[in-house]
Amino acid sequence: MHGTNQTLSSTIQYFRDYFNSALAGYFALDYPHPLVAPNCISIQFSAQGSSPAIAGPAAAQFPSYEYHGSDKWNKIYGTSGSDATGTYPLFDVAGYPTEVTLEVDGGLADPTYTYTQFPAIDASNGLLYGGLTGNDYDDIWLLLQNVPAGTYDLYVYGTGGTNDFGFGTQTWNSNFEIYNYGCNPQVTTCSTGWDINTWVEGNQYVVFRGIHTEGGVWYLQVQPETSCSPYTTPLINGLQLVRTGP
Repeated sequence: MHGTNQTLSSTIQYFRDYFNSALAGYFALDYPHPLVAPNCISIQFSAQGSSPAIAGPAAAQFPSYEYHGSDKWNKIYGTSGSDATGTYPLFDVAGYPTEVTLEVDGGLADPTYTYTQFPAIDASNGLLYGGLTGNDYDDIWLLLQNVPAGTYDLYVYGTGGTNDFGFGTQTWNSNFEIYNYGCNPQVTTCSTGWDINTWVEGNQYVVFRGIHTEGGVWYLQVQPETSCSPYTTPLINGLQLVRTGP
């Protein structure tokens, strides 16, 4: 009898431990995680209202090209033409909250959500489907705040398809500049030859590489690029902040 009770007690303890472990895993998934230092933060701007576009395959893919489908994107969205100013908390590609926030500064540009022009608007669940724009000839300012110390690459996406202004088809492109780290401005293409299904650096996006910071705020300026395109408003589709070293 004593052996039977001992066996029964061991069995009950086994199932108790099993269910406690399962519950711990369940609550670990459902309850907020502590803030993490991100390896990558991905942000997409969209004008699809309550149904934002799913980000397509971007230039920086985590944890690898084969498994990037599980990446989590911060989808900052609103109806087309609505005000996009505000401060937004950000999570990393694993979905864990970080201390980094994004501020969309109103300024003179009055940033709003927009749909892009054809053919980018036809992209299947594409990052290039929508974005932020602003007033003619004005700049959008984005502030990445509380960026942890480290070395980073910043991918910035900004192209909007093509339109015919009566003198040939033109591409909506942008000029980007990071002001507080001495980076040279970079411009996406105004050529009509890019392919929305193939990521090409300098066409749909630019990269600011090897930026070292001891922590703080990054200031990104989005400018309309009118030297080879008749679009006079700024455009940004999204960005990715990728940690590359200490």
